[in-house]
Amino acid sequence: MRFVKRNNKNLLPALVILVGALAVFFLVTGQRTARIAPPERPAGAPAADCELCNKPLVRGKEVVVRNGGAQHLYRCVHCALTAMAAMEEARAKAFSGQEHKSIEIMKKVKGWEVKPASAIFLVLPEAGDECIDRHQTFVDEGEFARYLKAHPQLEAKSPKKFTILHLAEMLEAGKAAGAN
Repeated sequence: MRFVKRNNKNLLPALVILVGALAVFFLVTGQRTARIAPPERPAGAPAADCELCNKPLVRGKEVVVRNGGAQHLYRCVHCALTAMAAMEEARAKAFSGQEHKSIEIMKKVKGWEVKPASAIFLVLPEAGDECIDRHQTFVDEGEFARYLKAHPQLEAKSPKKFTILHLAEMLEAGKAAGAN
């Protein structure tokens, strides 16, 4: 007890400086870490929400778009194509609605391409704010027909099939209408 009383005068200023320095350190490094590092997610997990519509992504159904060195994740092919329309060049990877086969969509300065070239797109109005089953891509017309047969509620809506060229025209018309 006598030691504490005798040395309090020397210890107090050092303690105040140490606590102040630690507080400043944690404030500065805590803010810097929050700005630099994104929130941690399990490896391979998609971001929480679509970058365009802000709806939650569905694992395995998200569309990955690469533009330059950046990677973007979208909930459905409709959001991905809409975002790509504003980009000069981009490449998307989607999976077909029925058989989960890989489909690559490329937007270049010269126009749009898709692999396989036989790919078909389904774009129906959303129902109940849900897009996943209504905005799909398929490797060919056969898969499109099988998907509709498996989803009779969609077949009743008389859905149209679109090629990438049809969709590109619609996206360009939308951009032109938005510019007016």
